[in-house]
Amino acid sequence: MGYRNATVQTNAALGNISLAAETAIATTGPLNLINDSSVVLIQWYFICTIGTAGVSVTVRVRRGSGLTGGVVNTTPTACTVVAANTYTFSGCYFDTPFSAADLQYTLSAQVGSASANSPVNDVSLIAMVL
Repeated sequence: MGYRNATVQTNAALGNISLAAETAIATTGPLNLINDSSVVLIQWYFICTIGTAGVSVTVRVRRGSGLTGGVVNTTPTACTVVAANTYTFSGCYFDTPFSAADLQYTLSAQVGSASANSPVNDVSLIAMVL
């Protein structure tokens, strides 16, 4: 008898990164854990063109749908960028959520000092139970 590990993914961009505000750019569907001590591997990438006056990008992975859930990557770092240029960002992180049903993950980005929206050209977010 075998089993299949749960996986959820999305490549649907929720919209552009709004000015200098943290903005949700992708959210997975609900994920059900195999057991209470399951480890979830979250992998993500996105391409965006930095809006006017943007100087940095900070990426966060949050539990839940939207910006109210806890930050999984506990020390997000701002990466230096130049406005009007296109960048690819990617990463992965482990999460041990303990006993959560219908768990979702949200990828968000914030462009520091931007005075115009930053278009998200492509995005991918996947969460896999290990």
